[in-house]
Amino acid sequence: MNNRVNSVAKVRIFHAATIERPVDIYINDQQVISGLEYGEVTEYLPLEKGRYNVKIYDSENGDLLYNQTIMIDGDKYLTISAISETGQLKLVVLEDEVANRKSSLKKRKEDTVIKKVQDRLGNTIEVVVDQTGEIVEDAIDETGNIMVHAGDRIKRVIDRVGNVYEVVVNQSGKIIAKVISDLGNVVEGLVNRIGNTVKKTVDQFGNTVEVVVDGLENTVGWVIDELGDIVGETASDLSNLANGTTNEYVDLNEDTEFGFESMIPDFANNRVSHKSNDDDQAQVRFVHLSPNAPAVDITLPDGTKLFVDTAYKEVTDYIPVGAGTVDLQVRPTGTNQVALRIPNVIFDPGQMYTVYAIGLLNGNPPLEAILFEDQM
Repeated sequence: MNNRVNSVAKVRIFHAATIERPVDIYINDQQVISGLEYGEVTEYLPLEKGRYNVKIYDSENGDLLYNQTIMIDGDKYLTISAISETGQLKLVVLEDEVANRKSSLKKRKEDTVIKKVQDRLGNTIEVVVDQTGEIVEDAIDETGNIMVHAGDRIKRVIDRVGNVYEVVVNQSGKIIAKVISDLGNVVEGLVNRIGNTVKKTVDQFGNTVEVVVDGLENTVGWVIDELGDIVGETASDLSNLANGTTNEYVDLNEDTEFGFESMIPDFANNRVSHKSNDDDQAQVRFVHLSPNAPAVDITLPDGTKLFVDTAYKEVTDYIPVGAGTVDLQVRPTGTNQVALRIPNVIFDPGQMYTVYAIGLLNGNPPLEAILFEDQM
C-alpha cells in the first residue's frame, strides 16, 4: 500500500481567451466547471500534487478546444488562465501568494521558497532560498555537478531605464544564473548578463552603493534593497543615476542584505514612493494577457508609473500601494497615449490583488482590465 500523502494545491481557472464564449472544464474526464464566461474566474479548487488531464469544451456547441496534461505542484495557490493565440487555446499558470502572507516582508525567518533559475548553459535548476535572499542548499544539475552553492544569493538589480531583474550572485560577486519568472520567462538585459559582477561602491555623498559592472568595468545597473531603493541612494539621487551619472567604485567588505521578494520600484522621475506602514497598504501586481497589445506601463492619471514595460504573458512582482480608491491607466511603454482607463479601483488594506489586462487592442472583445483578490 502506498502511504505517501500528497500535498494539496489550491487552483482557480480564469477565462481570458478571446473566443469570448462560455466554456466547460473537465479534469481527468470529470466536469468541474460549467459555463465559465469570458472574464470570469472560479473559486480556488483543491488538487493534490500530480499530473492532470485538462479538457476545455465550448459550452454552446460542445467543440473540444483544449486537451493537454499538466503538472500541478502541491502547497501552492495557482491561477490557470485560458488564453487564445491564433485560434488555439493555451493555459498560462501563475503562482499566487498564499492567503496568510499579506506582505513579503513579514515572512518568518525560517521560511524558504524554491526558485527556478537558468545557468549560462541554459539549464534550469531549482534553488532553495531564505527570506534574506540567501541560497541555503547546494543546487545540483542532472549530472550531479553543483551549479549553485549554499551561500550564494539572489539579488534584484535594476538598469538605467528602470527594468528590474533577479539574478544569482556567487560569493565572489559574479552573476552566475538568472531567475526564471512565474510565467517561465527569462528576460535578457545588459544588467543581468551572466558574468557581470556586483561590487560595492562609495559615491560622492559617501553613500554605499552596490553596482553591477560588465567585463569592461562599465556600470550597467544597481542592486535594489528591500524597499525598492538603490542601496545607499536617496530618491532625489535616482534621476542622476538614470541620466548616466556613474561612480568610481571601491570594494568594501560589508555584507548588505535585502529581501529577495522585495517590491519592484519605479525609477527616476516617474518613481512612486511606497514607504508607508504595511497596515495601510495593499499588495498589487500586473499580468499582461492581451495578445495583440504592445508592452505597457500601468500608471496613475498624473503619469506616475506603477509597473513599467510589461510585455504579453509577463507578470510583475507585487508592489505595495496605499489603500483606497484610485484610477489607473494602461499606456504603451514609452508613450503618453492612454490605451485603457481603469476608474475607481478599490484597494483594501492588507489585501493582495492581481490586475489582468485581457481582450484585444482595437478589436473585439475590447481591451479591458480585471482585478482579482489573491487569497481565499
